[in-house]
Amino acid sequence: MSARTIRARSVCIAAMICAAALPCAAVRDVHGRRDLGRCSAPALAALRGGFRLGKRREEPPPPPKPAGFLQRAVVEPLKAAMQHGSSPHTLTASIALGGACGVFPVPLTTWAVTLLANALLPMLNPLAMQLANSLVTPLMVPLFPVFLATAARLKGPMAAEFRFADIKSQFAAEGFVGALKRLQEPLGRAVVGWAVLLPVIFGVLYVLTLKPSHMLSAKYGQPAAAL
Repeated sequence: MSARTIRARSVCIAAMICAAALPCAAVRDVHGRRDLGRCSAPALAALRGGFRLGKRREEPPPPPKPAGFLQRAVVEPLKAAMQHGSSPHTLTASIALGGACGVFPVPLTTWAVTLLANALLPMLNPLAMQLANSLVTPLMVPLFPVFLATAARLKGPMAAEFRFADIKSQFAAEGFVGALKRLQEPLGRAVVGWAVLLPVIFGVLYVLTLKPSHMLSAKYGQPAAAL
């Protein structure tokens, strides 16, 4: 043990003895003796060896570093978007509605329809809606005849029969604008059929994704009010 350490401990012991003796000096019984039972608690603790020697004072933790640009611009907004609408029923509704928008029968517009639906229902999870939209979009092709058949029940048969095999030849023969004019009627009817079947598609997807959504919400989500 170095001389400096011995000197520091001696100073501490002397200071504690003085602190313990002063509060008890004026407290004496009828016989003139000091009454330790009436001393203050710190004084008794010092006299009985309650203070520990050599214990260093704990330093406060350093302040957190400010978040960087990538953390503020990308990570925090993404985390907030993931946590938004993460209750089980809200997450299930987000996936079901995003999937229903993913089969909207006009190519290259499903993402815009999903954004519009999220704008009308801002309590839903936007990331879950866009992810479900991307996964379900390939089902638009097999569902297109179903949409046309549903619209035919309401508006009657089309003037000309529509077949997917003729689309490529129409674009090659009539050009982009001419082919779009030819597809205007079937696309319009398919949108009508999609709108009629939208509650059915939403309900089927809701039932199919209810249990997985509960598992995802319990693992990654935060408690929130249900939809």
